[in-house]
Amino acid sequence: MFYNYVDLHESKEIARKILNQEGYGEYEITTHWMTVGTNVTTIVAKKGNSTIELTLLEGIKQVIGNKEKVTHTILIEEDLNSSMATSGNKVILTFDLEQSIPIGGKIINRSDIELVMAGNNCVSIKMIVSDIKKETIDNATEVAERVANYLSHQTNYSTKLKKPRVTVIDGNKATHTLNYTVDTAIFLPCDVDLQNISPLIDSNSILNQRLIRYKEGIKSLNEGDPAKAFQQFHQAIEGSKITEEDYYRNLRHAASHIQLDGKGVSDLAKFGINMKQGDQLNLNDPKINSILEMEARKLQNIALRYIDSELKKSSLNSRW
Repeated sequence: MFYNYVDLHESKEIARKILNQEGYGEYEITTHWMTVGTNVTTIVAKKGNSTIELTLLEGIKQVIGNKEKVTHTILIEEDLNSSMATSGNKVILTFDLEQSIPIGGKIINRSDIELVMAGNNCVSIKMIVSDIKKETIDNATEVAERVANYLSHQTNYSTKLKKPRVTVIDGNKATHTLNYTVDTAIFLPCDVDLQNISPLIDSNSILNQRLIRYKEGIKSLNEGDPAKAFQQFHQAIEGSKITEEDYYRNLRHAASHIQLDGKGVSDLAKFGINMKQGDQLNLNDPKINSILEMEARKLQNIALRYIDSELKKSSLNSRW
């Protein structure tokens, strides 16, 4: 679903936030316009003799659980000084760390992979790649995840990588591509009657265990761990004998690193996952994580409705 910008004022505010977020500082927005017949907004910002042009493409809107997410794709084009200019094209991917990792010791970078430091802290992993094709970026993301795993081992600090920022340098111009997401909570009214659910909260029933798994699944999704979320939502319906329990069983086993037999491996093909018997699911693969997140959200709705039906059977306060 595509999101149309409400007005140019909103686009200008997004541009200001992006410039500040990316460390450009206080630029004055001098010109801005929306191309007729499209949802593309162009903004020109100046500071002294320096000019930056931002292009805001139409945003993609998703409703996930109780949140509405609008992701804007932003193109930032800037002139480079002679020392940074290159002959021909050069593509750089920058994977920012959600939490910086202190290193402090000697760092030897590779010609195509560099740790970006702020003092003694690693804040990003920068990689040079051949092009901006999806397959290239997915492969680079997998490599960056391996680097992050190695850093966690060396430093005993855990961190996650953000989606890469893409920079294409062509001669003396650099174009940066990044995503800017706006989250809005959606209010979903529901009734709560603590007296009515006394049989539930005064016992350690199976239904309580299902509610725990459902809650942990939501938490794992919010923390960006779709494999764990999928496991939790499947456990929320375990033993229910509903169709989806068996339908998703092999994917849950794979997400839990349980080795599958030939039939189980073949069953994963229905989700678009191709594995060999004896292999483990590669959770560093962006495609695998995307599939797990999509299926986890489907399973979340299944678990929600199943638990709600169990609440109704017990004459307890349900959501619907």
